[in-house]
Amino acid sequence: MAFSDPQKITIGTSDVSLPATGGTGNSTIYTSNDQRNTLTVSHALSKNKRFRRVVRSDFNKVAPNPFQTSLNAQYSMAAYTVFDVPTVGYDVAEQAENIRAHLKWLATPGVIEKVLGGES
Repeated sequence: MAFSDPQKITIGTSDVSLPATGGTGNSTIYTSNDQRNTLTVSHALSKNKRFRRVVRSDFNKVAPNPFQTSLNAQYSMAAYTVFDVPTVGYDVAEQAENIRAHLKWLATPGVIEKVLGGES
């Protein structure tokens, strides 16, 4: 079963539409019309019988080069979440509950800034 097409992300206060642009039976890639933002959702079964489910967002922008301020450069960053779950032992509801707990902690005000600042 696939996600609806297009997907949407909100960067700051701007909504970005991401239509499906590719993929295989185990993954789908969604890309903004300007090619600056990509969302990839993929699934793989490892040799030790665990599902590795990845949601990845890639962001690209053009900004001044700090070393040559008269020139612009392209910069990119990515954020991704990996769900590493056994094939048995946790049902989907339990997996979702645990992942929501993880994401809720991550969304706590200040946590992302602390992580990006190097705290652990």
